[in-house]
Amino acid sequence: MNRQVNTSSVTKVLFLTYFRSGSSLLAESVNKNPEAFYWFEPLMATYADLNIRHPFVMLQNGSFGRLQRGLVQQLCEILVDVLNCKLRRLDDRTLGNNVLVYWQTMEALVPYKTCLIRNGAIQSIDPVVPKTTIDKCLPLAIDQCKKAKIRGVKTIRIASYMVDKLVELDPEIKIIHSVRDPRGMLLSVMKIREALRDPEEIRQWVKMYCYRMHNDKEFMPKLKNKCDVLHLRYEDLVTGFNQSLHRIYSYMKRDVPPTVLRWFATNTHAAEDTGPMGTARTNATAVAFKWRQYLPMDKKAIVKDVCSDVLRENRYLA
Repeated sequence: MNRQVNTSSVTKVLFLTYFRSGSSLLAESVNKNPEAFYWFEPLMATYADLNIRHPFVMLQNGSFGRLQRGLVQQLCEILVDVLNCKLRRLDDRTLGNNVLVYWQTMEALVPYKTCLIRNGAIQSIDPVVPKTTIDKCLPLAIDQCKKAKIRGVKTIRIASYMVDKLVELDPEIKIIHSVRDPRGMLLSVMKIREALRDPEEIRQWVKMYCYRMHNDKEFMPKLKNKCDVLHLRYEDLVTGFNQSLHRIYSYMKRDVPPTVLRWFATNTHAAEDTGPMGTARTNATAVAFKWRQYLPMDKKAIVKDVCSDVLRENRYLA
């Protein structure tokens, strides 16, 4: 099927980022824009159904391989469909997953969620949403998408090598690539995964994510004739959100809405911290650099050993 699309007057942006990298905060730059349609992790259900965790697979020799071409096509088609409001092409698991029904982090999809719940969706961490309910409520989501001036998707589930296929399907998609110091990522993931304590398991986790960040950084220049890429660091966002937001919106050739600036001003210095799954921080800058004080020396040494390329490429002091 030929899915290449071409629209005008709409900005379509993909946030390509990583687990525990501050990506949810970054994506609020679009989510809190009243003229935007934002979808959080639309590949989550597909990844779960296919039992995959990363856009790379670890091979027996310890190196990493890419996903099969057909799977890459499938994942990219989902992203393109969301960014072009072709939501009827999505499967029911994607349209009724726990992010949409249970968590609800997406402002433009509130009417859709409300409709799902009023029409039989069971709210739980593993929601049950009848197909008839999805069919009834989906026009609300499609309408919100079509009237938006910005359409955004945030995902930790693709890598830069997939962007070739993505922009082949839709050359208008803009890419915002965001990274975080892997030491901050590691401290963050250790807080929510109590089981991640074994040094070898930690080394493997660090190896996977630093490989991904290095590979993405290395591959991005090859895309320069196909698409525009904006690189950001999480640390720059929290220490200077005003400048970072203006970079993001300048890249999208739009003005930063005052509502977005106010939201970031409030939620990077919030009255209450909303915890590891939230985006509000009493002192976002302190959180970003907390690893310096709280990450054990042996864990810092693992990152320094495995991630020297990533630390250098992204100007993180070793």
